[in-house]
Order: sequence, then C-alpha cells, then structure tokens
Amino acid sequence: MFVAMTTNNYLPESIDFIVVDLKNPRSLSQLLSENSNSSKRVWLSSVLNIPPKKINRHYNAIAVFTIPKAELESKITFLIAGRDETRKTIHGMPNVFVGNTDPADKSLLELY
Repeated sequence: MFVAMTTNNYLPESIDFIVVDLKNPRSLSQLLSENSNSSKRVWLSSVLNIPPKKINRHYNAIAVFTIPKAELESKITFLIAGRDETRKTIHGMPNVFVGNTDPADKSLLELY
C-alpha cells in the first residue's frame, strides 16, 4: 500500500505507472514537460508495509510530504492505494485507490 496526496481535490480513477528510459535524458525531460499540468498533481509515498509503521518520529507519521507553503490552500486530498489481485498488471505495485479524505486545507493551515 502507499499514501497519495493530490491538489485541487483531484481524485484519480486509476493508478498509472509510466515507463521511462533513464539512459535517455530527452525522454525524462519530455515526460516532465508533458505531465506538468498543475491541476492534476499527485505525490506518492514510498510503498508501506501492512499494517503501516510510523516512519518519522518527529512527525509521528507513516508518510511525509514536503510541499510549498502556497499549496496549503489548494484543496489537498489524501488517498490510500492498495493491491487488487483480481486486476492483471505487469508489476507488483498497488494498483487501486481504496479510500480518500475530504480536502484537508483547514487542518493543515491550523498546523502551520
């Protein structure tokens, strides 16, 4: 499982992984350019054990996302991704979102 964070209350319907040729610098820069749409940004945590363990003692959290302060008012939503074994994929990564929060802007601003 992993935790995802989106802005603009974006709720992706699927988890799309992209294959990139890291030996070709043009491929990576082209991919970043093509996917720089600011209305559909998604941040992913590292893959977590089930049940998740706290990874950061300072924040007492299972995932930590570092974002610009300006993003705190951008309708941030958190999602949980898990693996659905009935869906065929070519990888062993989580492949479905199983839940999400309401936008957390007020809670995050109160913490800042």
